[in-house]
Amino acid sequence: MSKKLFTKEEIEILKSNKYVKNVSEKGITYTNDFRKDYINLITSGNTKRQAFKKLGFNPEILGEKRMQSFYDRMKYNLRDNKSINDTRATNSGRRKNINNLSEKEQIEYLKQENLMLKAENELLKKMEFLVKSQELKKYRYKKDIT
Repeated sequence: MSKKLFTKEEIEILKSNKYVKNVSEKGITYTNDFRKDYINLITSGNTKRQAFKKLGFNPEILGEKRMQSFYDRMKYNLRDNKSINDTRATNSGRRKNINNLSEKEQIEYLKQENLMLKAENELLKKMEFLVKSQELKKYRYKKDIT
């Protein structure tokens, strides 16, 4: 997140842009239309700054870091074939109800969950080993002193 805070005047200017869904002094949320238009401008050879200007934003208000972060996020999403849409409302972080998934999706979900549980078990085993080895070192050290 950018350290640059928006002033009240800058917030009002940003709110007037049709591509702004929400803006506060700390951050800005762009519409999905903005994301699509931005990608089109970038892929047609425009720079980050040019793309923001063409879509009605003042780059001085946004700041270089905020524009770079948005560019990097869009590049990452396109590279990994992820949605460029804002998914914060749909991804609450809660566990999925697998009963609503197709059989193929349920199998894939359970495979991923199984891998995560195996990794967690391995981590716990390693931690238990480290704790026991520390206790053994303390015991040997006390034995050598006496």
